[in-house]
Amino acid sequence: MLTKKCWFVFVLIAVLAFGVVTVFAGEDSTDEDQCPGVYNEDEETWVYNYFCDGRLNSWDLTQPVAIYYDTTAVPVWNLVTTEDEEGEEVEKMEQQMAEVVSAIHVWSVDAKGNGQMALYVPVAQIEPALSATAPVEIAAANGITLSYSPAVNMFTVTAPNGYVFTWEKWEE
Repeated sequence: MLTKKCWFVFVLIAVLAFGVVTVFAGEDSTDEDQCPGVYNEDEETWVYNYFCDGRLNSWDLTQPVAIYYDTTAVPVWNLVTTEDEEGEEVEKMEQQMAEVVSAIHVWSVDAKGNGQMALYVPVAQIEPALSATAPVEIAAANGITLSYSPAVNMFTVTAPNGYVFTWEKWEE
């Protein structure tokens, strides 16, 4: 009798534990879904972000800064091809919403992972640099610098400890 009760309790605990794990795992909440990786062909392996909060430098675990884009939804007109009632292709203009970069902001991050806004640079301040012919410093504060190099179409952020992060300008 005691063996049957122990067996019943064991099965009940296993079912409950499996059910709880299934509920918390959820189909839409895996780390890979929220933070997709990229395939590194040189290393022949998948590489996943350390940070999944939208920062541009999410791959770098030792980063002293976190770099983000702010975006704004703006209306754009696109030429769309559809079919009419007779099955003929018809082109027409449709208004759609598009996300465009409105600012770059850089947060300094301490050893405990706490962040503090160091730079907030709106696109209006960035645009003159995009037409420059030589590298230009766009903004600097608290030992952190944002610059742009038109020759390679790249932004660079530098931090006081020698940290450098470079990335390609967003597509318009």
